[in-house]
Amino acid sequence: MKNRTVDADIFRDLVESAEDLIALFDADGRFLTVNAAGVAFLGCSDPEEVVGRPLSDFLHPKYREEWRPVVERVLREGRAESLVCVKTAKGDTRLLSCLSTRKEVAPSGFLVRTTARDVSRFKRAESALMEGVRSYRALFDAVSDALYVQDREGRFLDVNRGAVAMYGYAREEFLGRTPDFLSAPGRNDLEALKHRLRAAFAGQTQVFEWWGIRKNGEVFPKEVVLNPAVYFGQEAVIASARDVTLRHRSEEALRRSREFVDRLLETSPVGITVVDRSGQITFANAAAERILGLNRSAIASRRYDAPEWQITAPDGGPFPAEELPFLKVMRTGEAVTDVRHAVIHPDGRRAVLSINAAPLKEPSREVVGMVAALSDVTQGEEILAELREARERLANLFENVRHVYFSVEMPSWRMLQISSAFERVFGVPWYDAWGRPGLWMERVQLEDREAVKAYRIGLGKGESADAVYRILREDGEVRWLHERAVPVKDERGRILRLDGIVEDVTEGVRLRELESRAQEAEVVRLLSRGLAHEVRNPLFAIQLNLKLVERYLRDDPEGRTAMGHVASHVARLNDVMRDVIELGRPSLSGRELFAPGDALLAALEALEGEFPEPCRRLRVSLPPCEGRAAGEPAKIVRALEHLLRNAFESGGPPEAVTVACRCGDRCEIRIQDAGGGIPEAVQASLFNPFVTTKVGHRGLGLALARHFVDLHGGYLTACGLADRSGALLTLVLPLGEAASERSGADGSPAEPGNRSPDT
Repeated sequence: MKNRTVDADIFRDLVESAEDLIALFDADGRFLTVNAAGVAFLGCSDPEEVVGRPLSDFLHPKYREEWRPVVERVLREGRAESLVCVKTAKGDTRLLSCLSTRKEVAPSGFLVRTTARDVSRFKRAESALMEGVRSYRALFDAVSDALYVQDREGRFLDVNRGAVAMYGYAREEFLGRTPDFLSAPGRNDLEALKHRLRAAFAGQTQVFEWWGIRKNGEVFPKEVVLNPAVYFGQEAVIASARDVTLRHRSEEALRRSREFVDRLLETSPVGITVVDRSGQITFANAAAERILGLNRSAIASRRYDAPEWQITAPDGGPFPAEELPFLKVMRTGEAVTDVRHAVIHPDGRRAVLSINAAPLKEPSREVVGMVAALSDVTQGEEILAELREARERLANLFENVRHVYFSVEMPSWRMLQISSAFERVFGVPWYDAWGRPGLWMERVQLEDREAVKAYRIGLGKGESADAVYRILREDGEVRWLHERAVPVKDERGRILRLDGIVEDVTEGVRLRELESRAQEAEVVRLLSRGLAHEVRNPLFAIQLNLKLVERYLRDDPEGRTAMGHVASHVARLNDVMRDVIELGRPSLSGRELFAPGDALLAALEALEGEFPEPCRRLRVSLPPCEGRAAGEPAKIVRALEHLLRNAFESGGPPEAVTVACRCGDRCEIRIQDAGGGIPEAVQASLFNPFVTTKVGHRGLGLALARHFVDLHGGYLTACGLADRSGALLTLVLPLGEAASERSGADGSPAEPGNRSPDT
């Protein structure tokens, strides 16, 4: 009995001194007893804090549900191993590796014996090790270069993704193999590779180039670096490789570029020299020898400003030292172009040089010298002087002629040159031809644009052609132009530019129109005389007889209505005869001075009853005008009535009709509407008698207006606006002395030869 007591004490001492947790649990999982190590594992200081409490009180919340299956397995199988995570009273988390067994007790009960060891730090170490392995793999694969790990025989132990991407083989296809299968046939020394591998294991870094062959058969160069390393406890060599195909190409391109530059320097007709920061010439090509009259060694023995050069200005005068290319480049750090001065050859010959120079700079942007290109322009200077003189003579001729001369680049139609006559003809500054590329076509009258476009298309095809068209100036004046152009081609037949001339033929066109109208007027006069006798007299008799017939039809309403229609048509025919006879009048019946502005106001007043709303909304610009026109004001009033009526009946909104008056040595009255423009079918015959586009109109209004204006020595023009957005009618009358000269002393219209060029 005494021995048993001693054994129990010894056993109890062993349990208490054990480093592992040892505990007994009842069937409900409550601690019955626990050793000191167990109390410490649970973060307690006294067994009384543990005994009697269920194990679940000490388990981490995430592991509480996992303990019950462990107990059930112990009861069922008699033992179970498990990992348990406890959370101590101090808040620490510990991972315990447990072994639980079942102990039967009388009469029919059982206990659970559990021993547990704290494996927290081992698990942490294991986790850290796995994390290190993952980090190594991530870093290994993240390197863009190809990486290989090789043993002493050169076999691949591992490769990264860069190697896989470089060769096109899977990682598994590398492992256990040597670099021989990656070697381009006949391009590498495999024995030398083995020596390099041994040297790398001996601690010597190896750098060399290797020609590889990809899985698809493509051969490429790469740069390889071998370094010794330890791979998971094993001695190894890590090889890093980089595809240097682009570098090879760049080096080859650089080599070719240098060869090209060398050939260029030696074959260039331009002299090339290099000067260092001290001013000493250090290089000269073959052309420089020829231009300077010295061999290269003699040139390289001189400074840029050596007295032997005898530098002067091209005209023989002194040349300022601060203007020498070397000093300007070194001072400013910028390139200089076409610096000209003369030097004297050893044989006494004088040469004028044109020098372009640029700085030579270090990567730090410090200027360390200059490179210069030399050209002998001695003969060119002489030719240039002759050209300047010839150019001055040509410029004087170019700027003093009345025609517009121009030159445009093809196919861009960019203006290269244009004479100042452009301003007189087009009414805008000549430099607008550069600043506004579309100006020329904008000025072309709408009705003539298609013809001008066709003419330009022909020029673009290399055809010499000409065109006659009208332009509308900003001041409202219409001018006729005759343009002729010739393509200038290079030796391959490609059109370089167009050279042309534009002549203002307005006066000639108007003179021809006057001559034509004079002939037409003569025919109209003869016709009107016959009509006055043969038609007007019978009309008068018809009117008298109509009045007699009306007396007999007083009691016949239908007859009186029919006679009324006949009478209205006879009255219309009588009006036509009156207008036709008016067109046949060769001269004015009298002459007096009047203000054209007053005539405009009188015409508006006469139309107020016929067009009350348009007259009220009409916008009129009527500045003061001291000039007076000579003639019959009533006829100008009638002419303006016809023009205004035409605008009001154009179909556009009444408020869009505008009237503007401008006075100088002549009076211009411009009437603009927003109707449908001038139909193409009547453009050429707009002012002819009986031409109209309006139903129920006689077509004599514009013809009478032009006839009345002609009798006063003026003229009338019409043009359509862009996009068929209306029409512009311009009435021009001479004022002052010009008015007296332009109408004959007897009131007859001026002869074509008496009209001044600015009409």
